[in-house]
Amino acid sequence: MEQKKGLSTGIIVFLILYIILGIIGTIQILGVERKPGVVPISGLPEVYHMILFFLILPPILSISAVLIFPKLIPSLLLKSKKIVYRRYKDAYIDIDPDVFNIKKFSIRAIYVFLLTFGLLAIIIPLMSDEVARAFISTGTVDYYIDEGLSLRFVGIVLFAITFTFVLPIVIGLWSVGWTLQDAGLVHYTGLEGQKERWDKLFEIEPIHSKYNNYLKGYAGISSLVFLISIAVYLTGFEGRTMDVLMIIFTPAMSILMMVPSYIVYGLIQQKFEYLRKELPEAKKLAEEDLIIKK
Repeated sequence: MEQKKGLSTGIIVFLILYIILGIIGTIQILGVERKPGVVPISGLPEVYHMILFFLILPPILSISAVLIFPKLIPSLLLKSKKIVYRRYKDAYIDIDPDVFNIKKFSIRAIYVFLLTFGLLAIIIPLMSDEVARAFISTGTVDYYIDEGLSLRFVGIVLFAITFTFVLPIVIGLWSVGWTLQDAGLVHYTGLEGQKERWDKLFEIEPIHSKYNNYLKGYAGISSLVFLISIAVYLTGFEGRTMDVLMIIFTPAMSILMMVPSYIVYGLIQQKFEYLRKELPEAKKLAEEDLIIKK
């Protein structure tokens, strides 16, 4: 497997934007005067809690996810598919994955964002205000309650759940599909006897397609609807303009948040060539290999 070396210009730009976002976020967190109190889930004052949950933990957990998930899950999937898809045989195509191609990164980043909010659309409605209270400083929780704002939709709660808990898992899940795709794994069925039997159909498919389709089922238009519904809900409360703007820019923030982990994934991607072990190499098919010209 050959792979283009070095980061693309687009990825470097995203990395610079990520660093700028981190600096702006730190300045913003430190520059706001906060009421005394601690956040129960961390036991820290709100300012330190926000630095930990918004700036430190997300990249650490996301990088951990792309180191662990692709190492464990693809092997299990390949073993389990021998039972579920017994008719299929596995092979690989020697491709250049070009991991740092900006178009490929952009598409993958969009799906990361959509799946993140697709899962949030399931998690947030099920979350009780008691659980949400654990993410809010004891010095401000009564203020939100008096305002009538559901604690589930308080900005500090939404962003902690999104970037610290859901996003790393989503990146880990998608990195499994990226690994299967970038390793060039395919499976096929029905090719036996094709030259002798013209009544038999065959199928050739990238292995990552089925896995990715399951994830895409939770990464549809409902993600955007959920995002918009939160923004609309917050507009009903006076003084929540900044929260609404933050919600609107959350997709861009999600994409930037995944940059460090994606770079790590790209740098270690070649280590997953072991998935090709003992698999035959399949040739690349051109249209003329499939279509009969008349």
